[in-house]
Amino acid sequence: MNKNDERFRETEKYIRTAFFELLEKRGYDHFNVMDICQKAGIGRTTFYYHYLSKEDLVGKIEDDLLENVRRIELKTTPDWIRKNGLKEGNVPHSDVISKYLADHGKELTLLMSENGDPTFEQRLYQTIRECWHLSSVSEYLNLPEEYVAAGLGGLEFGLIQAWVKRGFRESQQEFDAIVHTFSDALYPVVFNK
Repeated sequence: MNKNDERFRETEKYIRTAFFELLEKRGYDHFNVMDICQKAGIGRTTFYYHYLSKEDLVGKIEDDLLENVRRIELKTTPDWIRKNGLKEGNVPHSDVISKYLADHGKELTLLMSENGDPTFEQRLYQTIRECWHLSSVSEYLNLPEEYVAAGLGGLEFGLIQAWVKRGFRESQQEFDAIVHTFSDALYPVVFNK
C-alpha cells in the first residue's frame, strides 16, 4: 500500500487518534500496541505495517510536530533578517508558530503532560534552540551563537511551555500579544536601540 493512498492515510489517522485517546485516559506507560489496535479497530499486522512499535509511533508523531515547528522557525533566516531587519514589533514567525501550536494544542498538551512522553519537552526545546542557532541573530548581538541560542531559545520555549501547561487559556491573539510584549521590551536592551 502506498503512503499516499487514501486508505493508508485513513488508517494512520485512526492509529494516531487511538494513541492520543489512550494517552489521555491511561498515560503513556499504561497501554500497548494491542490496546491501540483495539481502539483503532485494526489488526496488529496493519499496525506493524505502519509502525515498528508504540515507541516508533510516538517518535513519528513527535518528529512530525517538531519538523513543522522547525520549518516555521527557520523562516527567520539570515536573508530574512538582512532584508527586514530585527526591529521592535517585528517577530517574523510568532503568529504562524502560535497558530500551529494552537491547532495542535491537544496533542502538545498530552505529550507534555505527566502522562506523556518525558523526552518530548527536551526535544522541543532543542528544536527551538537549534533554530535560533541557525538564525544568525548572533551577528546582531556580537555574542557567541551558543549563548544567543540558549537565551532566545530558552525564552521562546519557556513562553510556549507556559502556554501549553496553562491549557492554552489565552487565545492565540493574546499569546501573540505576550510574545510581542517580550520582544518589544527586549529589543532596545538586546540591540542597544
